[in-house]
Amino acid sequence: MKLDVHKLNRFVFIDAHYPEWDAGENEMFYRWSPSEIVDTAIKAGAQMLSFFAKDHWGNCYYPTDVGHRLSYVKGDFTGDIVAEARRRGLPLLVYYSVLSDDYAARTYPQWQNQNPACLHPPKPYPWLNVGIHQEYLDKMMLPQLREICERYRPDGLFFDTMGVAEPCPCPECKAKFKAYHGCEMDLNALAEDPRPWTMVRTRMLFDFYSQVRDFVKAILPETLLVSGIRSIPWDKDLDKANSKLFDLSLYETSVHWIFKDIGYLGSGIIARHRRTTGVPTLAGQYAFIGCWGELTTKPQAMTHTEALTSLSHGMQMMVGDYLRPWGSLEPETYRRLRTVFKAAEALDPWTIGAKAVTHTAVLADDEPVTKPPVEGIAKALIEAHKQFDILDESGLDLLAEEPAKYKVLLVPSPEKLWKPKRWEKLVEWIRAGGHAIIEGNDLLAGQAGVLCEALGVKDVAPSPYSAFYVALDGKLAIENATQTPLLVHERPVRFTATTGTVLCSLIDPIDEWNLAKGISFRTSVLPPKRSASGPAMTINNFGKGKVILIAGSLGQAYWAHSFPWVRDLLIAALELLSPNPMQVQAPPWVETNLMTVGGNLILHMVQACLNHGAGSEDDFWHGDHYHIIEQTRPLFDIPFAVAAPAKPVSVKLIPDKKPLQFDYADGLVRAVLPRLDIHAAVCLEF
Repeated sequence: MKLDVHKLNRFVFIDAHYPEWDAGENEMFYRWSPSEIVDTAIKAGAQMLSFFAKDHWGNCYYPTDVGHRLSYVKGDFTGDIVAEARRRGLPLLVYYSVLSDDYAARTYPQWQNQNPACLHPPKPYPWLNVGIHQEYLDKMMLPQLREICERYRPDGLFFDTMGVAEPCPCPECKAKFKAYHGCEMDLNALAEDPRPWTMVRTRMLFDFYSQVRDFVKAILPETLLVSGIRSIPWDKDLDKANSKLFDLSLYETSVHWIFKDIGYLGSGIIARHRRTTGVPTLAGQYAFIGCWGELTTKPQAMTHTEALTSLSHGMQMMVGDYLRPWGSLEPETYRRLRTVFKAAEALDPWTIGAKAVTHTAVLADDEPVTKPPVEGIAKALIEAHKQFDILDESGLDLLAEEPAKYKVLLVPSPEKLWKPKRWEKLVEWIRAGGHAIIEGNDLLAGQAGVLCEALGVKDVAPSPYSAFYVALDGKLAIENATQTPLLVHERPVRFTATTGTVLCSLIDPIDEWNLAKGISFRTSVLPPKRSASGPAMTINNFGKGKVILIAGSLGQAYWAHSFPWVRDLLIAALELLSPNPMQVQAPPWVETNLMTVGGNLILHMVQACLNHGAGSEDDFWHGDHYHIIEQTRPLFDIPFAVAAPAKPVSVKLIPDKKPLQFDYADGLVRAVLPRLDIHAAVCLEF
């Protein structure tokens, strides 16, 4: 029976990467108990469990005839868990490490990525990796998958594609590069511009996993295939085909080595992109503090915050834990997880099948969408409680196909597109009635120069100054602004407004800091000049739409410095375009999101009650310290307003369905959320 992937909201992933140590049999797996492991997951409320077949060291947890079984494994750990899960009625995924395989890479060195940077890295991985090579697929991976599929017939397979991304100059990869890209591979050129290899590698992975899918489905037609699926903005047809390779996608959300700088914003930022792809996606957070392999247990409030953030954005919840070296799980971890899963389960009627309300979008050139200008824009919008999605470059095609889907598009510090002609689609979308905010950089004098017509400007050029000041001397205003011009730590562009109207002025520093020339100050930015040197923001009516140009990247500046007036400048500009469908009067650490399901609107609020932060260790290989959440800090009486086409029948807290008093006027439903601890949600029923 094939599982309904849309209803899998509580998934436990048990990690178990264990290399061969000289530890002795008495130190490892001496309390191995598959019945206890499965029972622990079930009592926590898991709907699905994942357990290992092969780890990053290439060690198998079952008796393989092809590779290497971990010497501590006496018997068949994979088979034990599959049998127990099946006996208890718990669906099970079998985990398989694909390109991270130390055993295969050492046994068959020709299977490694032959790039010198991979063969002799300055900071080696703890394990070796193989490249995307046919011989590895034919002689190792597919034979092992046959063993797994025919012996255990799992409900699904979880493919972890961790590996190295550098171009591989082996004969096979060079031939594929030439076939797909039309020229010879040049490692020096690819070091300058890696995009050709990115395109070729993506095509190679698609071909690789197409073979895997066909192979597995021939044995188990209804088994689920799970892996991370990246969007492919440069090839729409390949993107559609790629999204069909797997039944579930996934990404990691936890605040550690991958997204350590984003912190608790990471889950919502990535979710706002992934939910636009239409692919069911697992958002994976950890039950432990730190990195994979650190045998710790998170405070319950911390796991609760991360998990409910993911769920409120339309993601499906996966919690990762680590098998203890003695062969069982930590009971306290799952006692805490049970509370989180119970809260999530109560929300199933309002989260399963929910879709985000669309209004505002942020353009990210490509994955990962967690780049500083995008992060800064997203941080500002989250803190201002604005409803928004994140689109990659292919989103510009979406605007052309469905122009009414979004009202406003923000373009943080434009980057080169895979398909530059898409800038013209943005221009036409604005002409047809879309609104945009575009940050200025030198690309407006290059690839994105076609935008200048819509912006109503000319003569765009970089400023000689690495920062600028904003004078609020026009239509743009922010609350409680100082008389002193507002500092923005980002190099702007200079331009001449042709048809655009100046909203506020830009003031240059007196000079540019240059210690070699004796130009210095107490800080790295000199004070502002007396007079403005040009516009900081302009607004232009273009066709039926409006477009605002910001001289420098407020997104980059806000991410780097968190000056609140930088956020306020961006939000004030946004308010000049189209009213957001969600208005929430909550502190900036509260994250909000508006979903729709069954014809009803669901407003979610999540707050991150952070402890003080900590430092980091430069030589710590795989992680960083970050803010901990241990306790809740309740907020009371939060006013909110939600745009609705008609008066709702009721407004209720969920899941307990307690009714709230509300008013409906001018297309807005107004009410007050009585209390917010970690997560709260309101349903507007129609």
